[in-house]
Amino acid sequence: MAALEPCAPLWDGDEALLRLRFFRAPPAEISASATSTIRFVVSLSDEHGADAALDDACDVTCDIGGAPLEPRAVDAARARWSFACPAALFVRGSRGGSCRVVARAARATPPLRDLDVLGAAALVAVVDGAASSTPQFACERCFEFRGVAAAVTEDFGAACGSHVWNGGVALAAYAAAHLPSGARVLELGAGCGLVAAVAAARGASVVSTDRGHALPALERNAAAARAASGRPDPTTAALDFADPAAVSALAAASSFDRVLAADLLYDRSAARALPGALVTLVEAASVAEVWLAHTRRDATTDALDGVLTALRGAFPRQAVVARIRNVSIHVLRTAAA
Repeated sequence: MAALEPCAPLWDGDEALLRLRFFRAPPAEISASATSTIRFVVSLSDEHGADAALDDACDVTCDIGGAPLEPRAVDAARARWSFACPAALFVRGSRGGSCRVVARAARATPPLRDLDVLGAAALVAVVDGAASSTPQFACERCFEFRGVAAAVTEDFGAACGSHVWNGGVALAAYAAAHLPSGARVLELGAGCGLVAAVAAARGASVVSTDRGHALPALERNAAAARAASGRPDPTTAALDFADPAAVSALAAASSFDRVLAADLLYDRSAARALPGALVTLVEAASVAEVWLAHTRRDATTDALDGVLTALRGAFPRQAVVARIRNVSIHVLRTAAA
């Protein structure tokens, strides 16, 4: 019986964490005219994932296509820098309708190392309607974990599946270090598909799933990953794991040795549905192991402990194998694994 890996940090040090988030304006306001603007916020968080209160010695610099950009507003209490620039800058930028946005943290004493865990650099590109007056934009994010590279495109907007979240970055890093080549992987709630892209790059057979509204971005990123690697993985499928019939149908048609899932438990309905889905996959699809990355946002409402308890019967061997800030990665194994 293989031993579970000991808990270990995924990254060294206690650097602050940069986040780069774009906000979607109403379509009529996103245009190629010089008067319309794209707004985005750069924020800095502490080792627990909370907003960090910073002194005057810390600042964030940003440039668009190599040109420096001054923040419109600075919220020192919450360590947030708000920026805005003409949409035309992205449309007319380099690479035929794209422009690189780079944010860096700077501090005199002690120095902040340039950390890009969440991809504080983004390539903002026109993905649709470039010839119209209302082009649609997206952000390309490039990651590298232990020599395993992956790129995903985020859509502008507030939908959870439109963005790469901390749990997905942490699970991708863990998979890059520990996922064996040839593994048969099912990812639940794949979102943008970062974890699936890294798993496929490691040589795994990967089916990445999510609900209908998240599928276009997931399919686009999976296709890009296949094109980059020349391999047939990852593939995608529509799946709402809260639908027992849909989970049973997938389990009957496929066989997996492990399930990967990141940041699924922020929603109470998802937390209620996940144990039943995983038990079905154990019984019908030969799943023996689950890798679950979880971001603990609010200790009073956090659902993780309840989910782990509900899964104790199917997965009696449970361990925390890695942590970074407020993200933990849990490996759950069946008794026979």
